Amino acid sequence: MSSRKDPAPPGRRRFLKGLVGVPALALFGGGIACSRQGRENLMQEADFDTRVPSPPRPGSDPLRVGIIGVGRRGRFLLKHCLTGDLNVAVVGICDVFDVHADEALTLSRQYGHKPRRYRTYHELVAAPGVDAVIIATPDHWHATMALAAAQANKHVYVEKCLGHRLGELIELRRVIKRAPIVLQVGHQHRQTAHFLAARAALRSDLVGHVRIAEVTTRRWAGGGAWQAPVHAQASAHSIDWRQFVGSAPAVSFDAERFFRWRKWWDYGAGLASDALAEDFDRLNGVMHLGIPSAVTASGGVYAHDDGREVPDVLHVGLEFPNHRVASGGQQGMAMVYNAALGADAGRHAALTGHHATLHWDTALTMQSTPAPPWRRDAVLLYAPRHSAAHNAAAAVSDDQITWRHGRLYDASYLHLREWIDCVRHGGTPSCGIDAGFEEAVTIHMATLAYRLNRRVEWDHQALKLRNVTRQELESLRLS
Repeated sequence: MSSRKDPAPPGRRRFLKGLVGVPALALFGGGIACSRQGRENLMQEADFDTRVPSPPRPGSDPLRVGIIGVGRRGRFLLKHCLTGDLNVAVVGICDVFDVHADEALTLSRQYGHKPRRYRTYHELVAAPGVDAVIIATPDHWHATMALAAAQANKHVYVEKCLGHRLGELIELRRVIKRAPIVLQVGHQHRQTAHFLAARAALRSDLVGHVRIAEVTTRRWAGGGAWQAPVHAQASAHSIDWRQFVGSAPAVSFDAERFFRWRKWWDYGAGLASDALAEDFDRLNGVMHLGIPSAVTASGGVYAHDDGREVPDVLHVGLEFPNHRVASGGQQGMAMVYNAALGADAGRHAALTGHHATLHWDTALTMQSTPAPPWRRDAVLLYAPRHSAAHNAAAAVSDDQITWRHGRLYDASYLHLREWIDCVRHGGTPSCGIDAGFEEAVTIHMATLAYRLNRRVEWDHQALKLRNVTRQELESLRLS
């Protein structure tokens, strides 16, 4: 039998060339990090695209932006619009909580902007002086507001998950496909070097055909379990409760529901629409998975028995029997996802392919698969926590701070900048309507599988669920 090895495909050879001079990591020892120059060479040789979206052109008119929802996440995006070089004019603020709206107005004026407060999102999206909207509200409003904005020819930046009910997702997709607008879903991790490195490794056939992806998310108590603080000034007088509830079932004013809305099915899908949405989009972005053919789910409320409806432990199986990679004829893979609140914090993904296993957490490493575990080498692809260049941002989540094109950036800023660049100059954003639709339908299937306690299937041709009736969707208020 010949010992000759099959030659590596050209893309894989180029990527491996980029690893020359990058020190190996001892499998059980401490990490040896790339130098700054080493990392830059690795990215260039491996054909990483580390460029960033173009800055605004001098003399161009500001993009007139209105922001709907200026709580924690919305205020964060607002600050990027106010303090960055995005060349936007914040012209509208809309929030159902008077305190949040007033704080956002005050902050905007401090930076020279003169936004108007809109009491309802209908008024904001209909305003002729608004070019684009940023939507950072609870999940059950995302698709509704995005649809209204699209119908008014307003560009849309909307936080994940794209939609809470299947019918509105399908209608939003139809309208966006025809409307002359740019929609970006707020998965800012697509701007990180982690994401770009993983995508390059898979495109270069370094990993080979991935047969299984195992993803875990762990969060400790507190904010990670959606126990947001209840504002001292929250009341039925300072919050437009009826507008917050919207199409959800009518209930009496409840400040906990307002600030900790992820704990109830009426406004979101808990771990599915929060953590799974992020992790699925990461993999979908680098592997082009699309919507799974079938999903199963299990779990329960095991750690936080505080009146919440959504599970704090969730296990999901996703099947992609027709998934292919461009390098060969192999097809089919599965994704196994599990998440737990009240457990040691951390996030990890292992993409096991024919050539190697790619480990994706705070560092991105690779292990070759043909050898026994004790003989495998781990190659450091990107590890910001070990990099001297990253020390200044060591206290900041790696999901937010990333190394791109020779400097550190906030990933959310880059994601907004990409969206604005596409609005001004054309192009397709990295997380547009197709990716958003695929993510939201996947989350929808996981939610249904858990709540119906059975396998849920998707018809890719008809764009509909195979084995869930309209009556079942209506009974769960997810139609």
